[in-house]
Amino acid sequence: TRTTLGHPSHEYTHRGVGIWMNGGRVVSSVVSYNNGDGPGQDVSHHPKGGGGIWLNGGTVENSLIIGNRIAGTGYQVGGGGVYLAAGPGRLLSSTICGNLAETNHPGGGVQAAGGIVQSCIIYTNWAIASTNIGGAATYSCSPDLAVGAGNIQGDPRFRRDGTGYGLALVPGDCRLTDASPCIGRGTNTYLSSMTDIAGNPRIVRGAIEMGAYEFMPAPVSLFIVY
Repeated sequence: TRTTLGHPSHEYTHRGVGIWMNGGRVVSSVVSYNNGDGPGQDVSHHPKGGGGIWLNGGTVENSLIIGNRIAGTGYQVGGGGVYLAAGPGRLLSSTICGNLAETNHPGGGVQAAGGIVQSCIIYTNWAIASTNIGGAATYSCSPDLAVGAGNIQGDPRFRRDGTGYGLALVPGDCRLTDASPCIGRGTNTYLSSMTDIAGNPRIVRGAIEMGAYEFMPAPVSLFIVY
């Protein structure tokens, strides 16, 4: 699926405001400005989470997940951008920024109770607990990732950071600069798409970049004087 999806006025009381996945693939998509709010049931078999995506099975790859929000009462499991349930879901090579988890929801960008988070950038999200990510990831970039194979902490060096969170996000430019530590630091394991979200080749330097965008240097202008 290639889509741009957003429900800015959607008051949803269960899970997966933008997308609920139990299988299939979402590839090179933008999932943005979904709003999960309102009362929920305070029981474990009716959890509430996943402002952008609830991922229990299937794969999300090469996607941009920005400006989503989860809030409200009930059994709060979190994930302003993405909630990975205990199933075999995979969140791969995606950029998750500017999402918001309010009330007592953890994981402003991603909350992972299971599944696989790999080769992602999870940055400038907000929550009262686990600001960017709660749970495990590998070969990913986030200030919250102190452990995990191939992970790096700190600033991914976007072309321009966005400002604000959730529905108030003013988006930046999530393409990487040449100073980014994410260049060539992802892993090709599970890779299925040969292009990034912008349609550029996914493998340029052997190992893919972290995040949804492969780094492409600016073209060089050549002036010939006769």
